[in-house]
Amino acid sequence: MRKTHILALAGLTIFFAGRLFADPPEGTGNWRLVFEETFDKSKEELFETWVPANGNEGHILCGRFPENIEVKDGILRLCNRKERRGTQDWTSGSMNTYKYFKYGYFECRYRYADAPGVNNSFWLMTRGKLPQGGIPFELDINEGHYPDEINCTIHDWRPIILENGKKSHKVVVHKNFEMDPVKISNEDPFVSIPLDVSVSASKIRISSNHYQHFHIREIAAYEKDSLGGYPSLDTKNIKYPDKEGKKNLLADGTVKVSGHLEGRQDDFPSKGALDGKLSTSWCANGGGEKWIEITLPEARDIGCIQFITGWINDGKFLDCLPTYKVEYFDGKEWKTIKDNNSKHAFGGKKTVNLARSWNTYGFLWTPKEFVFYFNGKEILRAPNDNLAHYYAPVFLSAAITNWAHGVCDEIDGTSMDVDYVRVWQDYRMKGGILDNRPPEIEKTPDSKPQKSGFFSRLLGSSE
Repeated sequence: MRKTHILALAGLTIFFAGRLFADPPEGTGNWRLVFEETFDKSKEELFETWVPANGNEGHILCGRFPENIEVKDGILRLCNRKERRGTQDWTSGSMNTYKYFKYGYFECRYRYADAPGVNNSFWLMTRGKLPQGGIPFELDINEGHYPDEINCTIHDWRPIILENGKKSHKVVVHKNFEMDPVKISNEDPFVSIPLDVSVSASKIRISSNHYQHFHIREIAAYEKDSLGGYPSLDTKNIKYPDKEGKKNLLADGTVKVSGHLEGRQDDFPSKGALDGKLSTSWCANGGGEKWIEITLPEARDIGCIQFITGWINDGKFLDCLPTYKVEYFDGKEWKTIKDNNSKHAFGGKKTVNLARSWNTYGFLWTPKEFVFYFNGKEILRAPNDNLAHYYAPVFLSAAITNWAHGVCDEIDGTSMDVDYVRVWQDYRMKGGILDNRPPEIEKTPDSKPQKSGFFSRLLGSSE
């Protein structure tokens, strides 16, 4: 029996009947289908065209093994299991094509694992040794997070050194889409809360019920200014006292936090939110209660509290904190200064669940640009400026990790399910190549575990 799937997004109703076949967007090229995988085969036959990951991986919370890859009734399942294997407590699945591609239109129809804590990804990435002048890149068509989040990212993997001396790389493009319209979002990194009347505080706390980790880059508090002349933290260089002589009353405080992203207190120390630098930050734990608390040497009169959130990429603040609660301790009890935490961590009842509907994720890669699609509709466009001009295989990967909204026992038994993968290439496109892979890449790739996507490489991390 053929099932009909219905999804309503922002007034647009989209119908899916059985195994939907979608062509590349009209007018984008002279397309020829060069690769098609519908998973109507045995697992042994599948591994003749796909390379499974096979081992533990330190950057995520699971190992990925061939045993976690299943095919049945024309559906691929990358299965998540709570089981001890090697050095980790979870297992999942990932695989990449033997074929390598350069330019084209790439499309995958899949649904997410039905639980938070799983990164459900469809992506491409260069492998092996590149020719002289070649640039390593990663094209994350979608890193999907339960229940409704789409993440589109382009990486330039040439190494760079940050101000703190750590190795990183450049995120050329990153856009997060929350498909549920009731979800709260925030594009402004700077929060300033001037008070009508000063409060005497011995402690300050900022907490959030936000569904995933977040960065707090700097927190400050000032004495009351009746004219409202408070400084702005949203600058490249923060100096205390500022040019008006205002001192950050929290600067000599003691910091306590709820935790750190995957225990990375060295990369994102608690004091990083109180050191007068935007290049450092505290990054909250991925799941559970999230808060930062500053204890002062003595009670102080405070007239304004400010803080700045988000991670910085190429001078831009991304993924700024949308929900928070600011409190102070008056020596006897905690009192609220401002509370915009919603009753639900997503800002209301979720009405879209991409784990319970089939959706298509498309990607146009040309010598000049990248275009991302969701169910045939363009959602993001970016230039391909001297970056992705080499061959790369297609990856399908599930990963269990805290940066996908926190790990929970409900993950056990779920799977990322894939209906099909198709690749078209424009036979008239300059540079469009139909070869399986460049000759300098060995015919039999290794079976090292494949790392999945953007969120495993936060600002300041390294492979």
